[in-house]
Amino acid sequence: MKKIISVLLAVFLLLTASLTVSAQTTSKKLSKTPTITSKNGLWKYEGNILAGYCGKEESITLPKKVDGIEMYGIGSIGNNNVKHINIPINYTRVFAFAFGELQELRSVTFSQEYSDDYKMTRFDDAAFADCPKLEKVVLPNRMVESTFYDGDLKEKIYGGVLPSESFRNCPSLMDVTFPERLIKVGSSAFRGCTSIEKIVIPDGVEVIAVNAFKDTPSLKTLVLPDSIEEGGLNGAFNGVSSSTTVVCSSDGAAAKEIEARKQSSPSLYQFSVVSSTNSTVDGDINKDEKFNIKDVTHLQKYLALVVTEETVNTDKIDFNGDGNVNIIDCTLMQKALAKE
Repeated sequence: MKKIISVLLAVFLLLTASLTVSAQTTSKKLSKTPTITSKNGLWKYEGNILAGYCGKEESITLPKKVDGIEMYGIGSIGNNNVKHINIPINYTRVFAFAFGELQELRSVTFSQEYSDDYKMTRFDDAAFADCPKLEKVVLPNRMVESTFYDGDLKEKIYGGVLPSESFRNCPSLMDVTFPERLIKVGSSAFRGCTSIEKIVIPDGVEVIAVNAFKDTPSLKTLVLPDSIEEGGLNGAFNGVSSSTTVVCSSDGAAAKEIEARKQSSPSLYQFSVVSSTNSTVDGDINKDEKFNIKDVTHLQKYLALVVTEETVNTDKIDFNGDGNVNIIDCTLMQKALAKE
């Protein structure tokens, strides 16, 4: 009996020692990128990742460098004084909950610049989740989809993804500017956005995941592009209010899928569906129901034969109504935007 107890005790001590060594190893690994407070006392960072703002300003622009080190990732802001955040082009990685749970945050604006040095921005899930006063977000022009295989990051640069739960439980959210290249809206992306009234999904999006618009009682208009692929709306309309109007092409995959699902589950699909028409917004070249600098860029691409006629609002491309579509229309659009 004593021998058995001795053996058990020896095994216990061996396991304890093993766990201690494992914990020490983990600690050493984390200590390679310790959290450092900047010399000016305003920022915390871990390597090239911003880990917190320590100041008292309500409107901030994230620094391109901290203590001479270029930043590329946003790990956390962690400051409930902050209301408005501007983000320069060098930030190409946004971690989960980077802006999450900021109680006073009203707006986040990413740079719309493009550079060969900073091509795309990668977002993790729930980057903006649980921000009770967040009203407006301007996403970067290009977002990349990322997946992990065997610990190595593989980037699919053919199009971006709005990750799952990106704006979950943001009850004040009203306005989101999407990137140029987007192919998927993740699950529960807008779930719990109780104030948002209109969402225009940009052309190019092929898939909208389950519960994307669940618990959005104020959503009056949801505009879907022709690019939605067959089967690309599986569960997307779970919880969509009966007062919502879905606008889509009558002969597109979206309309066909909605009609099929309405017939099989009528109680879940009580919202109305109307056929899309050309925008009524002057200057809306790219069919997103808005007039902004992206319309100027889209018209320039159309004139350069980079994009096809199917991607433009043909009723709106002749901005000055002179019967010709040319660079003069682009110039006049820029001047009109400058006056707004």
